Formats: sequence, C-alpha cells, structure tokens
Amino acid sequence: MWTSYRLKALCALTLAAAASAHAAMGLAQIDASAEDGPITLYYPTASPSRTVMRGPFALQVAQQATPARGNGRLVVLSHGSGGSPWVHHDLAQSLVEAGFVVALPQHRGDNHTAISGVGPDSWAQSPAEVSRTIDALGRDARFAPLLALDRVGL
Repeated sequence: MWTSYRLKALCALTLAAAASAHAAMGLAQIDASAEDGPITLYYPTASPSRTVMRGPFALQVAQQATPARGNGRLVVLSHGSGGSPWVHHDLAQSLVEAGFVVALPQHRGDNHTAISGVGPDSWAQSPAEVSRTIDALGRDARFAPLLALDRVGL
C-alpha cells in the first residue's frame, strides 16, 4: 500500500513538472518585402512571457525573444479573408507547446488592415505567399538553423 501511494505521488509530481515545463511562446515578425506583407511568427522560447495587447486580443508572449529548439517543424497558417494573426493565437499556442514554429503571412490586400483585394484574386495568390513564407524562414538567421523545411504543415 505504501509503495502504491509513493508511485501515485511520483506520477502526480512528474505530471505537474511536465505541465510546467512547457516553453513560453515567442512572438516575432519578418518585415514585409516588395512582394509580400509581414510574417508573424509564434515559436518556443525560454524567455518569460507577458501580456501584450494586439487590438482586442490579450496575448501571453515573449516579444522578440530568442527562439528555443522545438521539434524542428514549421506550420504555416493562412488567416483567411480579412483576418489577422491574432485570431489564431490559441491555435498557435497549442502548436508551440508541441514544439512547432508557426508562421502567419499577412496576405496583401486581404487582411484586417486592407481589403482592396478580397476574394478570388487574393485566394489565387495565397499559395505563392505561403511558399515565399517558407522560403523567408529558410533565410532567417534566427529560425533557419532550428527548422527542417522538407515537410511543412499548412
């Protein structure tokens, strides 16, 4: 009976330690280029997070923190017509806790700050924007060494 109690206590402590060992979530951006809007990045980091407001959203992030090695994989999220990277914060948090780097390209003319290109023309451009997002991460000195870009989630 005593051994069973100690085993249960050890399991509970292990689970509590694992739950608190999750990396914080970093927040960074790759600036817009001549072809594309900025890319918002969520990623694992050892830096402490704090509350940052983005519009009506209160995000728990470590801004511009040094990325930590996760599982080496990238997931690109497309925000959809009129969207922003902030509405996907909860999904990004779950992915970051699993070790992923998450990139959200801001689609030109079809985002929360610009609606001049909303619709089929914008949707036709999204695959190329996603491809260039992956390329941009492959060139970024902060993230390229941490990512294997041979398999990317979308």
